[in-house]
Amino acid sequence: MKKLCLFSISLLCLIINFGCTQKKNSFDQPVLVINNHSLTLKEFSKELAYKLAKQDLLSAKNPSLLRVHEGQILSDFIIQTLIQEELKENQIIVSDDEVISYLKDIQAQYSSLLSFQEELQRNNLSLEIYKSFLKKELLLKKFFAQLQLKITPPTEEEILEYYNRHKGEYLDPEQVLLRQIVVKEKHQLEELLLELKKGGKTFNELATLYSIAPESSQGGLVGWVEEGRVDFFSPAFKLKVGGISPIVESPFGFHLLKVEQKQNKKQLSYNEVKKKIFNLLIEEQEEGLFLKWLNEKLRKSQIKKNSELLKALKIETKRDF
Repeated sequence: MKKLCLFSISLLCLIINFGCTQKKNSFDQPVLVINNHSLTLKEFSKELAYKLAKQDLLSAKNPSLLRVHEGQILSDFIIQTLIQEELKENQIIVSDDEVISYLKDIQAQYSSLLSFQEELQRNNLSLEIYKSFLKKELLLKKFFAQLQLKITPPTEEEILEYYNRHKGEYLDPEQVLLRQIVVKEKHQLEELLLELKKGGKTFNELATLYSIAPESSQGGLVGWVEEGRVDFFSPAFKLKVGGISPIVESPFGFHLLKVEQKQNKKQLSYNEVKKKIFNLLIEEQEEGLFLKWLNEKLRKSQIKKNSELLKALKIETKRDF
């Protein structure tokens, strides 16, 4: 995973600041209990530390972000506990061999075993902890596989009805066939614009001679670009065919854009989106079945949350220079 922050959290200490009436073993007390399954403060802290390790120093101490992570950890624990109970009731398990096989499949996606191990280190994960995550993931897959057995595939009529009600959502966006000239300094483009007005050289020729973009050897031909995909290409969609944009600035430099061809928004046909709608209706059904199952389980469950213990949790960070 890429690090997106200037400072990473090399050491994230979760300190419990209790009054004198609190017991010394508070770290082993549960912050949440559901049907006799407990999430201790220690376990909660480890989960929180893992999530915050991906944040910058300021975000790690942001109360709003902490509440979001807290809610997610508690919610995940409740759902995982209920799923585990369901799997146990139905005698569904994941064997060590299944975990090892799954691990090998994931390792095969890396260029070497070393690069896989380096990825674990970057995420502060031991192999054993990672394997425990994989086991949970496999259990979830088996759970949802059981859930999917209850799904009724949508009929042709249902798919067509959905398409007719949501036609406006199935459009090919406007596209332009685009050329560009990219340079580092604005004054260079101003000079090239004067050259174009004089008619000395064509846009394609100037792109080949002066553009620093990779497509300069093709006369600046970028290719077909969809509306909304790249911010600094947006001015091109206001141009007529053959039109040249004003100077556009981006992180890559200064651009001149030229539109070679335009393709307006196009309604996608039923056959073009039939498979996509089929999958969408399956997903909606799966989500509905899961929420129904979850609500039924929650109504029958006993859940206790120790809010005071959670409030006592304090975050201390250390910069990694």
